Amino acid sequence: KPVIVATQMLESMAKNPRPTRAEVSDVTNAVYDGADAVMTSGETAKGKYPVETVKMMNEIILSAEKFREVRPDLVGTGHGLFEFGNEIENDDDKSLSDRASVAKAAVTAASNRHAKAILVLAGTRCVLPRLVSAYRPDVPIVVFSPTAKMARQLMIYRGVHPVAGKLRDVPMQQRPTMAIKYAKEMGFIQKGDDVVVVGMETDIEMEEFATMRVTVVK
Repeated sequence: KPVIVATQMLESMAKNPRPTRAEVSDVTNAVYDGADAVMTSGETAKGKYPVETVKMMNEIILSAEKFREVRPDLVGTGHGLFEFGNEIENDDDKSLSDRASVAKAAVTAASNRHAKAILVLAGTRCVLPRLVSAYRPDVPIVVFSPTAKMARQLMIYRGVHPVAGKLRDVPMQQRPTMAIKYAKEMGFIQKGDDVVVVGMETDIEMEEFATMRVTVVK
């Protein structure tokens, strides 16, 4: 499930244009602790500086994630690439642990190849995108969701950029190619970039199975 850290994150900005050190630390630690999202409340609902508050929140988040990538030794243990998702692989639900292994493989491939994005071809349950997010990749997760409702539900997960309905009527074999095409049009990737495409497929003669491709955008 997604984790949202909220309430009085930048409370002083309701009256002042700059936050306190303690508030900056609160937002930063929320990022380090693996929260999917941080949320403002009164600061933007009735404060004097709503736009500045959102900009400041975004700036703190970006700085925290960049610092964690550059100096993981100072952030502390338990915040590595796979720390948030590893426990899922030991789940009693075999289908969930299988998908977690696929998600981990996709994030590993993206890290090793310095990919610019991970494209997820989501099924009707949209489990795989949430698992990819749980492993906290440092690149955008572009999820092609079959419905607008699922796309809205996925927006809260860290790093996920849902795209609704684009691949609904596309044949299974053509979906990876079309996903790359749409991601390129939306500016997530460009010619020459490495990209990871992962998804769950079904076959008449077998159960649902996973596919993953690592390719260069043409």
